[in-house]
Amino acid sequence: MEIILEELTNIEAVLMGMNLLKSSHMEFVSEPHNISTELRRGACWRPFQGVKEYMMNSLTVRIFVFAILVGGFLNGSTWASQAGSEDLDLAQMSLEDLMDIKVTSVSKKAEKLSDAAAAIYVLTGEEIRKSGARTIPDALRMVPGLHVANIDGSTWAISARGFNASFSNKLLVLIDGRTVYSPLFSGVWWDVQDVLMEDIDRIEVIRGPGATLWGANAVNGVINITTKQPGKSQETMLVVGSGTYERGAGALRYNGPVGNNGSLRVYGKYFDRNEFDASSGIDTKDDWWMGRGGFRYDGALSDLSDITVQSDVYNGKAGANYVVPDINAPYTTVLQEQTDITGGNILARFSRQSQSGNQHTVQVYFDQAARKDTWVDFSRKTYDLDYQHSFGVSSQLDVIWGGGYRVNHDKVTSGLYISMNPTERTYGLGNIFAQIDYAIVPNRLELTLGTKLEYHELTDLEIQPSGHILWHPARDHTLWASVSRAVRTPSRVDREGELFIAAVPPLSLANPTPIPVKVVFRGISENRSENLVAYEVGYRSTLSNRITLDVTGFYSRYNDLLSLAIGEPEFDENYPAYIILPVDIMNTRDAETYGVEFAGAWKTSERVEFKLSYSHQWSYAGFGGEGVSFGSLKSFESPGPSNQFSLYATTEVRRNINVTTQIRYVDEVERQGISSYVTGDLRLGWQVLPQLELSVTGQDLLEKSHTEFISEMGRISTGVERRFHADLKLAL
Repeated sequence: MEIILEELTNIEAVLMGMNLLKSSHMEFVSEPHNISTELRRGACWRPFQGVKEYMMNSLTVRIFVFAILVGGFLNGSTWASQAGSEDLDLAQMSLEDLMDIKVTSVSKKAEKLSDAAAAIYVLTGEEIRKSGARTIPDALRMVPGLHVANIDGSTWAISARGFNASFSNKLLVLIDGRTVYSPLFSGVWWDVQDVLMEDIDRIEVIRGPGATLWGANAVNGVINITTKQPGKSQETMLVVGSGTYERGAGALRYNGPVGNNGSLRVYGKYFDRNEFDASSGIDTKDDWWMGRGGFRYDGALSDLSDITVQSDVYNGKAGANYVVPDINAPYTTVLQEQTDITGGNILARFSRQSQSGNQHTVQVYFDQAARKDTWVDFSRKTYDLDYQHSFGVSSQLDVIWGGGYRVNHDKVTSGLYISMNPTERTYGLGNIFAQIDYAIVPNRLELTLGTKLEYHELTDLEIQPSGHILWHPARDHTLWASVSRAVRTPSRVDREGELFIAAVPPLSLANPTPIPVKVVFRGISENRSENLVAYEVGYRSTLSNRITLDVTGFYSRYNDLLSLAIGEPEFDENYPAYIILPVDIMNTRDAETYGVEFAGAWKTSERVEFKLSYSHQWSYAGFGGEGVSFGSLKSFESPGPSNQFSLYATTEVRRNINVTTQIRYVDEVERQGISSYVTGDLRLGWQVLPQLELSVTGQDLLEKSHTEFISEMGRISTGVERRFHADLKLAL
């Protein structure tokens, strides 16, 4: 047994022996195929290493993109001088006006973006439309500081400030006030988070903790997706499209009045998407389709009270290839699988505001989801009730408080690769919170203090406080600082799951014994919450009505992170005999990250805008507590790229023609074997008639294909292809 323990310390060699690390150009490798995720201090200041060499390739494409940028700048500037009398839409507002957009994610009340004491970015619906984004993850690529990576055609890994994985679990996502994370792994199934893209009003993204108001799992950030009220968009809209990747897509949406004080939106959409490229040469089989429909009703019950009722249902099937372990020779098997995906939700929200400004809001929703594939047969039901009350004590002091209770019931059918004990569980999560905003010097200096008390049946009481201070040293200049604590509660897998993750062949480098080894990841019932204390400081300024900038620095300290520790091998005498090697998931790791994030915008005219973003992160991970560190086997999560850079440009080259382009650079992830890459998107939109728009979009144009992520759990990653789409949108 001592020999086995010694040889199995290099888990990377185990999995390399399974031929799971084949890829031509990787942008992200996820565990455990290369479980080396140790965050490192230093050796990360290489923001543009290799970019010059890269840009020399496909030179024609790069010259074309550059010409679009320069040509759009010149043509847009010329045209703008002729259009001063025209009414401007949101995208044509001055940047000074855009800084006054109301946001709600930071304090759960409407406030100016310039007055938000947090690292927040607002992605408007107009920006999303002009970008040609087909999915919410596509749109999130425009947000500074987020790491968005495709795993294959239907799955993504998305995180902020590191700790990315296909089951990323430190980013809270909400759609119209409904939390969409899965308690199975405390993360998000991105393939089912979809809305009609034309109906997105805005996406507010907080980089950094938001747990005081939003609760557990709002550790590294909060993504708050808000759709438009029914009365604020065209009454009826038809969208159809097709392309090299999206074989066919269509959506129909109706908006109309209901009575004297209400409006209703009803929609349906469908898409059928093609396979991505397979760098390994295997037929990818990652095509997928999905149909979705729903409604939203907004109405006024009186002059001071409103109600919203909305619902969505969806059904689809997503394909993928899996490399799965087998205790018999050849010890791995490639399976082509189709994941069945179904679900639906219904939400109701009532809001009443008194004459004095006090506001009460009650929200209740029900959400159910189910999916079945090689790895998991899972179903979940969630019931959620939330109440909040905001009021002003004086002209300088505002208070918001509230509470809620959520019940989750899930069922996991045990199979060959994953099992749960017990297979079914119902558990509750209750919370109360309070936050005060005190204007020490009105319109100049403001202090915000708050905390959330959250009780989880699996982890008991969690306290998540925060403090923010904001100072306006001069008009259009904002300095802010904050300190916050947030927790990530353990999921069902963390505490009660068992995963058959690898089979190590006998008489191999990692297993010199004559019988195979079955590697099993096991959750531990004693696992507690991971916790974070984060320190942030930021500066936000409107230098003129044409130029804005936003800079944030952060330092984050993590404790009790989940990591992996190899346990004592066990001998199974069943035929064929094998050794069971348990790998326990335990709270034994600490980590720290620190970095800087920059976002700037320049409007050269009402019709031409450039946006620039850059983020850099240093990371370090320790390993302590009980258990043993075996080589680089530390956790499921990756530090992500040290550097990311993005340039976005949009211009009206003619009165009815818009051109939008985005170029992105993502740094290497050295410990994951991922090279840096540069890619770009381009969209041309033509408003043929006031009711008719035609558009052509090219995505990831600068390379034929590249791999962005290699998934844990055996899912074979596929190359992200260069692809084109054409769409027709008709407003009736």
